[in-house]
Amino acid sequence: MRKIYLLILYCCVSAAFSKDINLQQRGVVGDGVYDNWFLIQSAIDEVINDGGGTIYFPKGEFAIYNKTLIIWGSNVTLKGENAAESIIVKKGKAGYFGDCLGIVGKINSYFYYGSLGLGDYNRRTMYEGETIQSENILVECLGITTDLDGDVLDRANNVGILNAANVVFKKCIISNAPQSNVAVVNDTNIALNQAISFEECQFVNSKQHNVRVSSYNKGTSIGNSVSFYKCSFLNVQSPDIFQREVVGLQLHLWYRGIGTQEQNHVQIEDCVFDDTGFVFCNGINTNMDIRKSEIGSYLFVINPLGNDESALTISKTTIDKAGGFKRMLSKVKQENATLKIDCGYVETRFGIQYPCDDN
Repeated sequence: MRKIYLLILYCCVSAAFSKDINLQQRGVVGDGVYDNWFLIQSAIDEVINDGGGTIYFPKGEFAIYNKTLIIWGSNVTLKGENAAESIIVKKGKAGYFGDCLGIVGKINSYFYYGSLGLGDYNRRTMYEGETIQSENILVECLGITTDLDGDVLDRANNVGILNAANVVFKKCIISNAPQSNVAVVNDTNIALNQAISFEECQFVNSKQHNVRVSSYNKGTSIGNSVSFYKCSFLNVQSPDIFQREVVGLQLHLWYRGIGTQEQNHVQIEDCVFDDTGFVFCNGINTNMDIRKSEIGSYLFVINPLGNDESALTISKTTIDKAGGFKRMLSKVKQENATLKIDCGYVETRFGIQYPCDDN
């Protein structure tokens, strides 16, 4: 069912909308130095304003400086030759959004350079209309990376997804972010991030988290639904320095579900996490499925409120080290787990520990 759904989505994005732009014909320079931000952003705006289509990246390293490439509308495909040779690199400063690529929709009171393709690209202006999600976005065969000035401690990510639905990243390499290689966050109490999918992607060399799926407590946040299929999480470089819940922890995946409703869900299938970082999950309504994957370090799940709707499913998964559960999860399913530590889970006065140490 999942693959059928994604096939339909690809067809909708790639075929139903006829506006195609080859960036090579727009004059982009892939030398890793020339600032291509305007050429790429204006192409994105043109495609959105024409109802949707595909933007093709040739081989090369396409630098952008100080600004974020923003997908604010729907029905957009960004497609490279392959992720190792078609690369977008953010340089200079982190800038307003802080990301290399942002999929943000239209958010009331946020600022956009170019006034959604209708204004001056040297100025950012406030959007005062209705908050609307970006939908039906495909990013395929692209490398997305960051090389900012100096010893950057900015809250800068490679990919930021704030307000979107039906987003697919396929065969991408996302690397070297100062904070998170990918940040899927609720930044409004109006729209959730729904059906966000990463397939055959690599998340590499992040400074703090390879991927962060977070719900901020702004009013009634309504969750994130994210899936990872055949992805690799590699080489987290250092611990978190910003977020009080995880300060000092070195994380491949941080999934935060505090204060959200039942739409929260993360699915991990056939993925590999090396031993440089943890998989960390906290909050009520966490709803996390891990299937046929390899976790080279720890899996931590914290459910501080003990909500009865929280669920963790671990199936046919290898976990190298014993992790801790601070409070009892009411629903834990262990289905044919194959563990390097030959045991299941145990219940303690602190909660559930999975897998448990023989000692």
